Amino acid sequence: MNEFHYFVLGTLLLVTLISIILSYQYRTKMKSMASMVISMAISMNIGITSGILFGFLNQGDLFLSSLISVLIGISVGIAAGFAFGILPVIEGSMAGMMGGMMGAMLGEMISRLQAVSLLNIFLTITVSTLFLYLILSQQKATKDTRVFTSWLLKPIFTFIVLVGYFYFGNQLNKESVISKESPIHENHSQITTDDKDEQLNRITIQVNPSKFSYSPSKINLSKNKKVLLTFTNHDSIEHDIVIVKMPTLPNTDQENITSHGSHDSHGDGLHLHASPHEEGNISFTPTETGSYEFYCSLPGHRENGMVGIIVVE
Repeated sequence: MNEFHYFVLGTLLLVTLISIILSYQYRTKMKSMASMVISMAISMNIGITSGILFGFLNQGDLFLSSLISVLIGISVGIAAGFAFGILPVIEGSMAGMMGGMMGAMLGEMISRLQAVSLLNIFLTITVSTLFLYLILSQQKATKDTRVFTSWLLKPIFTFIVLVGYFYFGNQLNKESVISKESPIHENHSQITTDDKDEQLNRITIQVNPSKFSYSPSKINLSKNKKVLLTFTNHDSIEHDIVIVKMPTLPNTDQENITSHGSHDSHGDGLHLHASPHEEGNISFTPTETGSYEFYCSLPGHRENGMVGIIVVE
């Protein structure tokens, strides 16, 4: 988790605490239906937002992210509706459970940039939900259908406050990404090769921050020529490369490589993994011409565009 993720959690906690305070303050000013709507809206939005966050952070473990976000949604629904009575508690807890499940499934399938965008959207909606206390309490007090009038008299101020708040959150996200984009630890990999091995073909594939793609995505190799592949991960989440069913020499040279990246056999072929801001290396010798796909095997990454092709001539 980075600073932006803590910002999101802090905002959700703050909204929950404010909603509890406002629920007790306005419990005598709300109609029964209005209190149910408020508890449902707050728990649903917080459930979805927390689900997106934990679904993204725990991609590959949908059960864990669903469990966390569902518990958060139910807890918020109970807390927000407790002051109003049993019906708002039931309505809020059920809405929170549903929101947590939907958010977790959504977070499981999206990229980092998409997660940031959705978190900002739902944070805005979640914070804006607090205005329902003012709007719906006025409806009972004045019995006036134009309950939005007094609130809309100051839209510019409200807009500036929300934009400024979420701009601050986005700055935390950018600063976190920049601070982590330090040079890759080149000393993490020690490759020993003979001086006479001048025919070694050195190839580098990298993943840039927030971009679910390889650079380059197409590699040309020569048959029976030894290759040293370096996989550099500049992103803040882990990635890997699986080279699909490429025939290589039985004595593929890996014993001379020491790296923080892991390299082993995979169901589809050669496998090379790199943790965030790390790199891994693998050496092999392709023995058959043809086109061979490579991709990221982490859940959702291949679907988001992390694929490439190796052409052996």
